[in-house]
Amino acid sequence: MADYIVHHEHQQRVGLPQFIQEFWGRYKFGRLPPVNNIQGSVAAYINDGRWVAECPAGCGGALVVSDQQAIFICADCGSPENGNNWYAVVFPAAKVQIEQVLLQRPTRAPDRAHFRHWLPGETVADLKRQNRERGLPEE
Repeated sequence: MADYIVHHEHQQRVGLPQFIQEFWGRYKFGRLPPVNNIQGSVAAYINDGRWVAECPAGCGGALVVSDQQAIFICADCGSPENGNNWYAVVFPAAKVQIEQVLLQRPTRAPDRAHFRHWLPGETVADLKRQNRERGLPEE
């Protein structure tokens, strides 16, 4: 089994905009704005081995995001605080290194990686230290 940090494309058969449009249809938000209507940004983080972004409005909505199409609009509330525009998803500059360190942590499946977490502000050195504290070998 291949091991990786999960992005939207690993879990869904359709692109992020089409996936969100299905939710918008249920909640009667109407059509999605064009994907080039981008205003503001949200930071991506890793939760249970998945790159995620949360709704900045605080509604509790969150999505597994894509680094191929790094955009976000809340599927739950429609992002009214952002004029129903997309946010740019910001991945850390050390994305590749962060993933490499987290992939040293054991898991049964990439999308259920309960020991793979990273939050903005944590450094690669922090993650390596956490791995050492858990007795994991350094690569």
